[in-house]
Amino acid sequence: MRFNAISCAAVDTPLFDKLGIPDAYRDQVTKDVTATIPAGRYGRPEEIAKAVSYLASDDSAWTVGTELVLDGGRLING
Repeated sequence: MRFNAISCAAVDTPLFDKLGIPDAYRDQVTKDVTATIPAGRYGRPEEIAKAVSYLASDDSAWTVGTELVLDGGRLING
């Protein structure tokens, strides 16, 4: 049995669109959050999906109790 986790920072999804947040506010939030990410951008859903696929596959059979931090370096920007 394996127990692992994925922790991610901002990921480019249609969340703001679904919440009805005004474009000007959304643009400012995106700019402010992106400024805290050393990679300079939000993550992409396919990047998170690849990590999930890895942890769900037999390739990760020896990976137990691990947290994959997918945040573009934001954690080190602390």
